[in-house]
Amino acid sequence: MNAIAAPAVSRATVLRRDEFVAHLHGLVPVGDVVHDEQGRHVYAGDAFGAYQALPLAVVLPATVREVSQVLRYCYEVGLKVFPRGAGTSLVGGAVAAEDGIVLCLSRMNNVLEVDPVNRMVRVEAGITNAAVSTAVAGLGLRFAPDPASWQASTIGGNIATNAGGARGMSVGATGRHVLALKIVLVDGEVIELGGGELEASGLDLIGLVVGAEGMLGVVVEATLRVVPEPETRRLVVLGFQSVLSAVACAGKILSSVIVPTALEVLDREVIAVCEDFGGIGLPRDVEAVLVVEVEGSAEEAEQLGAAVLQAADAYAPVGHLEIADQAQVARSWATFNAAFTGLGRLGTVRCVDIAVPPAKLVEAMTEIGSIATRYGLRGASMCRAAEGIVRSVLLYDGSNSEDIGRVADAMADVARMCAQIGGVLAGEHGVGVAKRDVMSYQLAESDLVFGMRLKSTFDTEWLLSNGKVYPLADQVVQSAVV
Repeated sequence: MNAIAAPAVSRATVLRRDEFVAHLHGLVPVGDVVHDEQGRHVYAGDAFGAYQALPLAVVLPATVREVSQVLRYCYEVGLKVFPRGAGTSLVGGAVAAEDGIVLCLSRMNNVLEVDPVNRMVRVEAGITNAAVSTAVAGLGLRFAPDPASWQASTIGGNIATNAGGARGMSVGATGRHVLALKIVLVDGEVIELGGGELEASGLDLIGLVVGAEGMLGVVVEATLRVVPEPETRRLVVLGFQSVLSAVACAGKILSSVIVPTALEVLDREVIAVCEDFGGIGLPRDVEAVLVVEVEGSAEEAEQLGAAVLQAADAYAPVGHLEIADQAQVARSWATFNAAFTGLGRLGTVRCVDIAVPPAKLVEAMTEIGSIATRYGLRGASMCRAAEGIVRSVLLYDGSNSEDIGRVADAMADVARMCAQIGGVLAGEHGVGVAKRDVMSYQLAESDLVFGMRLKSTFDTEWLLSNGKVYPLADQVVQSAVV
């Protein structure tokens, strides 16, 4: 059962499925078309889990030309198209509709060019974040953005949501590392934005596309900035008897001369899941831990680690753990990144992903916990202290209609709280369908209308990623105006 309303489905379109599939087969001789029911079920949902829809068909193009031909055909016949990468979206961003097709770019996963002198790499959109770094690792380089799903998520998806990561405070989100894009518009036209310049002139059209969640066009290629890999990384893990103390300590570190690459606060529930999954030595008898990462030469990292401990001393941490072995550092981050997956073993997970002013972190995390309690739900939270990113989950029984209703009400309360304290709802995972109908709590009607008018400029019939990002009722009105 979907906990979120789906757009109206055109039954006339559904009845023409065989016709559409036959034509699509002829457009992707190198790629493939999945049209059997079992095969389509694989693409019915994404990591969000609470919202699914069986698409008419799934098209897996292998070339830009095939993407262009498919989009041109769908534009001509009025068929909805839902771009998809690895399906790691936690907000339903990759879910299609019964009267639309999935355009999955997973076969377009090649490295097209590596330029170590200018520290650039050109790739197809279906390549994973991890594979980009692997392609340049032998040159001592890496692709810096590191979302928790970096091993599986694709560059196309990272661009669609402007994905960040644990090291976002030091390297920024995906958009800072995109130099050029090749995009296929809804009518099949192929355009190129940006270039090899570090600072492009004119309008920042790349900035318009990054974070647009596939609403304006389909990214098929990207030229990305890559950066040198640090000599070493070091983790300092500090235990605290309250989330307030952990966040306050993070603020002290930020205001000192120390420049960490990551600052993560994990609450008791997340600590337990991390230890059950990875057994990396986190203390279980504390209310929160603060994970601080520093990098540099071995000597620099050791000195920075000592400075972190000195800065934290005033907040009376309950013990600490230092991790200098590089394999153990990598294992620790893999464990932290898998926390949400581990929480999924305890029930159906609804991700709360918001960004608030760092000074409001404790208030936001406390209020989310209170909201969970008020609705009889179990909650868990972690945050990126420097950026004010709160990543919480609400656990519930996805087969229980009452639980589904309570989660919807809880999410509305979270949205109101976020807006009241000056936060934003998109966080790191985007809007998709999960936050679509609460965006009015954050954005004024004029903001929503402007965004929808921009969407209509690129996609008059709203065929791309239909039903996402903007409240459904507003989408219907906007489509009627167009």
